[in-house]
Amino acid sequence: FIFIKPGIVDVGMPPREVQTRIKPHFLRRRKKEVLSEMPPILIQDVPLELSGVQKDAYDEIWFGRRSLAASDGIPATEASLFALLTKLKQLCNFDPVSEESVKMDALNIALEECTGTDDKIIIFSQYVQTLKFISKRMGSFPHDIYTGQISESEKEKGLENFKQLPGPRALLISLRAGGVGLNIQEASTVVMFDRWWNPAVENQAIQRAHRFGRTGPLHVIRFLRSEERRVGKECRSRW
Repeated sequence: FIFIKPGIVDVGMPPREVQTRIKPHFLRRRKKEVLSEMPPILIQDVPLELSGVQKDAYDEIWFGRRSLAASDGIPATEASLFALLTKLKQLCNFDPVSEESVKMDALNIALEECTGTDDKIIIFSQYVQTLKFISKRMGSFPHDIYTGQISESEKEKGLENFKQLPGPRALLISLRAGGVGLNIQEASTVVMFDRWWNPAVENQAIQRAHRFGRTGPLHVIRFLRSEERRVGKECRSRW
């Protein structure tokens, strides 16, 4: 403002006074203030239950660790509990031994319904190994992976493919790498393969696809445990 409109602000002016002086010259439209102009977000919660070998592996870790701690008098520290929950969350995605995955079965059903040129699906997971597992199990379904482990050129190529090539197509994104800074309004569907600890981070990831320029609603699929769905918003147990 010192350059384009001298006299409004001066060097050394208190920040509060600067804000008061420049306020009439700004037009700030927050997303929530123009939400009526945006297509809706349609959230579909899909309740799932572990079964077979995957459930046995989950129970073995959960009950085995709990009984071991009780018998040895091991204190349940914050770090040990977090490590246990992280391992259980990863096992809910897929069993690394048998490669059984109730979530992958559900994802395949969703992919089978994506047959049109406008069907573009973003799949979010917080674990890179899960994304690699999904990629291997997707077969011939066209897709790219976007994580912090790949080069910038590979990231750009994956985004370009998703934006420019016709569907059906998928983009597998890690939450840490794709939670901010991306505009992917070309997506028709977002799948939260696993849930982040902080709901705000998950919502921020969804907003990558719910951007100005969308022409249709955004379909969001979240994989939940059946118990989590019954408890609803008060439940903090997330897959």
